[in-house]
Amino acid sequence: MKKIYLLLIFLLLPFFVFACGGGGGDGGGTPPTQDNPPLVSLSWPTDQQLIGGTMTAEFQVSDDKGIEKVEFLIDNAIDVTKTDTSGNQGILRIDFNADALYTGTHTLKVQATDTSRNASSATVEVKVDPVELRKQALQFLRDFNTWKAPYGATGGVRRWDSMPLILEVSSDIVRDGFLSAYQEAADFWTKYTGITFQIVASAESRVENPMTGKLGVVFFEYGEPFPAGNAMSAWVNTDDSMRTHYIAAIVTVGDGYGNHKTLIAHELGHTLGIGAEVDDGTITDHSSAKWRMNPVTAEAMKILYFELVPGSLVPLS
Repeated sequence: MKKIYLLLIFLLLPFFVFACGGGGGDGGGTPPTQDNPPLVSLSWPTDQQLIGGTMTAEFQVSDDKGIEKVEFLIDNAIDVTKTDTSGNQGILRIDFNADALYTGTHTLKVQATDTSRNASSATVEVKVDPVELRKQALQFLRDFNTWKAPYGATGGVRRWDSMPLILEVSSDIVRDGFLSAYQEAADFWTKYTGITFQIVASAESRVENPMTGKLGVVFFEYGEPFPAGNAMSAWVNTDDSMRTHYIAAIVTVGDGYGNHKTLIAHELGHTLGIGAEVDDGTITDHSSAKWRMNPVTAEAMKILYFELVPGSLVPLS
């Protein structure tokens, strides 16, 4: 009987040795993959930036396994939680109302949690100061909007007289199926400034008289932007020698850019009254326009369109 037991042990021993050999730390098996925490960066607003009005926080989130949720916090209190994991990677944007915050310094934080419950965050400090915001907005108008009229007159502000401002898109651009990009560009300015627009699909491919434009209309058409090599260019006509009222505008859209909503919104800013180039990393940036609104620019356009009369002086405060 003992011989039978010994024989069974001998026969089973190789099986157990083989079965255990694959799972040992030195057995040559595949090691478990490392589970990294999410990568989070907050790109807008920037640290120590002055904010106000409708703001959009822009951030980027990624993870090697997947994101479970993204939380946006103001002063460490959760403002928005996004749990749609299918859309929680890449560049994300969340709106918030800076006017609801008290004057002073605030902390904005984005925290991402992945499907393994690893968490990472990014934080910036921003400033809320309505008095300073208005001061900078008025200076913005003096720098980028006012026109020094002839005969030694003091420079006055320039803008369109009425809203909604009509944006007419040429039949060629409409034919290409790009009309929605112009609506998005208009909605962008409405969101931050309150300026309203009416989008019209034109039956014309070009303005009949390019020297005068089309009365009361910003017309978008294909053509060769000026100077040559630019993606788009804007031209605005004024009413008289005082040059205080916009009466017509043409935006020339270069080949291949008919659906570029960021550049459309950039040129729309010029037709609204931003007469010079700004380099601030936002929609008005001449070298690299981005889908962001500088709160100083937004405040300036609110003052221009809802407080000031064309030709009037920019107040000191």
